[in-house]
Amino acid sequence: MATIKYPINGKYIDVEVTQEFARAFMQLKEEEKNNERRETRRHLSLEALTEEGFQVEDPKADIEDQLYKKLENKALFSAIKSLDPNQKWLIEQVFFLNRTQKDIAKELGVCKQAVNNQILRILKKLKKFFQKTVDFCVFRG
Repeated sequence: MATIKYPINGKYIDVEVTQEFARAFMQLKEEEKNNERRETRRHLSLEALTEEGFQVEDPKADIEDQLYKKLENKALFSAIKSLDPNQKWLIEQVFFLNRTQKDIAKELGVCKQAVNNQILRILKKLKKFFQKTVDFCVFRG
């Protein structure tokens, strides 16, 4: 005789059974466990995978274009880092937070044209930064 733990209403009770029945019961439990594992593996959803950080490559994506965009973003953030804190703040307000020059001028207590002139100076500085970067890349290439 053998004893197995049999679930009833969320609790397990000890039931005395024959050796043959105990083996068959354990074999069924093992098969059930394997089937459940197989089902779980089979039903992994794309949403669940992306939530865990898994990224699926788009077969239509242009890898070269993605690389250029990545390099452009890196260059842009390097260019912005080269600005002084007041210039960074102004660029952030206008281009990242979409605030109007009029609102910024009001906050700073200056006219809108002063803000516009400052933005133009910053853009000119960024353009020079990018030109140096392009010249450097062309020179190295």
